[in-house]
Amino acid sequence: MKSVVKSLICFLLALACIVSVNVWGDPANLTQNELFYDRMLSVMMKGYNIEHVADFTDRIFQQRAARAIERPETIIFGSSRIQQIDSSICGTTMWNAGVAGATTQDVCGLYQVFKENGKIGERVILGIDLWTLDGTYYDARSSLYLSKPLARFLTETAGIPTKAGKSNSYLWSNLNELTSLSYFQSSINYLLNDEHQGRMRDLITSTESTSYYGMLRSDGSYVYPVSYIFANQNVVEGRVGQATAAVVDPMVYWKGIDPTLQQMFESLCDDIVANGSELVLLISPIHPIAYYEIQKRGGDPAIQEIESYMHTYAESIGATVLGSFDPWANYCDYSDFMDALHITPITTERLWKPALSRS
Repeated sequence: MKSVVKSLICFLLALACIVSVNVWGDPANLTQNELFYDRMLSVMMKGYNIEHVADFTDRIFQQRAARAIERPETIIFGSSRIQQIDSSICGTTMWNAGVAGATTQDVCGLYQVFKENGKIGERVILGIDLWTLDGTYYDARSSLYLSKPLARFLTETAGIPTKAGKSNSYLWSNLNELTSLSYFQSSINYLLNDEHQGRMRDLITSTESTSYYGMLRSDGSYVYPVSYIFANQNVVEGRVGQATAAVVDPMVYWKGIDPTLQQMFESLCDDIVANGSELVLLISPIHPIAYYEIQKRGGDPAIQEIESYMHTYAESIGATVLGSFDPWANYCDYSDFMDALHITPITTERLWKPALSRS
């Protein structure tokens, strides 16, 4: 019996150590959630950028933003591929509601939240990704953080009766993360990092437009760390190589446009146009190496099907399509990319400012 008690005590002490380090390091800011995001937004609404942005739960943050921001003239929905677009490019008041890895479910759920809060502007920009209409692509974060607004969108706008989960499960997920050994390792690495300048909850404000550590700008757009943006081509090509399978395989094994996602996407676009907003569908290019691999392995028809659909559908509702997945169609070469899916800030401005600027 004593040995069992000793084992239990040792286990609890070890668990307490893990949790303590995870709470102190907490690189993903799991212990902060809504109140912390409200603090972030109060700083941003005063016109300040927030530097040293570590990982954070962007889907929760954007739901809080929908309540806090003034109604912008332009609002952007999509993945990290469009998060660099800022108000200087749009030439209007703007909010970038992009989130990492955004699926159609994410975009529809966030649109519902911003719409319910009266924050859909005169122009809506939707970022289009390779996975926007791919039914095999799944990201748990939409069901984890956006299940309720997504259910309302599906029922009220898309005509797909849906019941949301009884409660958001992200609190339980965060507790699991705070007791995990992998997160413990991440917390240790974060605390011991030579460039560690304090956790993001310290809210390091800035009026600069670039950052060594990453920056969330006052209009919701994101600035990548300088070291990521200006990496040499060997490093960039290494990043492309690591991501190529994830980018190429879905196009090679493409099963066609998913009908449910198509219905959701069209319901979203129809609602935007019906409510009087100008709609722009923006297709950012992918790295030439990844695009060449898609062509070489026979995935070109999938790209053509997606882009053809976007142009045909946009024309039918009076929307505009900008860009292409094809880098050469956008006059892009290797130097225009940071990795397989993200163009540089200079290229972002070159490609989109002429078409989007209202100044």
